[in-house]
Amino acid sequence: MDNVADDILEALAAFQSRFYARQPQLHPVLDCYASFMLLLYDHYESYVADAMIMSSCTFIDASCLEMRVLTKRVTTKSDAKLWPYYLRSLSGVSGFYAYACFPMKDHPDVIEYVQAIPEILIFTNFLNDEEMDGEQHNYCQMMSRVSSDDPVKILQGVAEETITVAKRAAQILKDSPAALKAFKEYEQGSM
Repeated sequence: MDNVADDILEALAAFQSRFYARQPQLHPVLDCYASFMLLLYDHYESYVADAMIMSSCTFIDASCLEMRVLTKRVTTKSDAKLWPYYLRSLSGVSGFYAYACFPMKDHPDVIEYVQAIPEILIFTNFLNDEEMDGEQHNYCQMMSRVSSDDPVKILQGVAEETITVAKRAAQILKDSPAALKAFKEYEQGSM
């Protein structure tokens, strides 16, 4: 989606309001996406499906915000220390990915794994960021600008934090073997 956001920006900007009003979307792909999201209730507990839908809608809104920031060539202010993570947390779809590990047929009670979700969100946000040659608008590059640290140093910190939160998530899930297994499979599939 983020690769074509600039081509369908108007349709993306209207997505969430049209989705909640059950109006047709302004682009056929978004119509299919809206229909797909409603099917989540067939496979996930209601709270989980809600969280996944909110994450998807937030991702779409964040894509629009990123396009506005890029279009206006907004420079990252050095005092905006939390801006890179805030933007990453919106655009990373981490809520969708984190909860997708736990379909209702295998995990009927969110209480068994919900306390690990914050760690899984951070794990996902940090793992789900690409670094393309010359790219300046990603988490590591933005953090480098606000911290004055080298992007490689930022990446090392991200790697360390990713390992730490993955271990914490596993520790939180240790009393729920099925949830721990699901997270471990997600962890392996993400790397």
